[in-house]
Amino acid sequence: MGHGPVGGALVGSVSRYLAVHQTGPLVVVRPTSSESDRIVVGLDVCPSGVPALELAQRRAELTGAPVHALHVVHAPDPFGAEPAAEADDRLLPRALHDVVDAARRAHPDVRLTVGVVAGRPAPALVAAGADCALLVLGARGRHPFSRPLLASVGQQVLHHAPCPVAIVR
Repeated sequence: MGHGPVGGALVGSVSRYLAVHQTGPLVVVRPTSSESDRIVVGLDVCPSGVPALELAQRRAELTGAPVHALHVVHAPDPFGAEPAAEADDRLLPRALHDVVDAARRAHPDVRLTVGVVAGRPAPALVAAGADCALLVLGARGRHPFSRPLLASVGQQVLHHAPCPVAIVR
């Protein structure tokens, strides 16, 4: 993805620059070894998760692909281990149940599944990208002054995902 891990961090890359400054959806396409047509979307409680889910479902309507919405329950891991196995989707926050229900009503022909995992968000999403055709994320920052920035999870996923990544504002 550009200049490699060290050079990319120091010099930056076109895709990272575009992801930070974009005003609409951006798709960074890279080769993938997965033969799956599945679309994975990071599902978050912030408002940027809704447009990401919408883009994933619109793409699925065009391709017939299934969509898997993945919510990561943050569990800090000081040893950097991989995320835990899928947990019960009853851990999904009520607000996200409402978002998923609305998405299913808006796109009734799309096969939408929901998963919840415990772990760190970026590694969990990168791992999910190993078996999908497209990984979709909403762009956000946690701080009011970070609007022009891409959140750290988005930066990590953009840099490490083994599949095409869509960033949606």
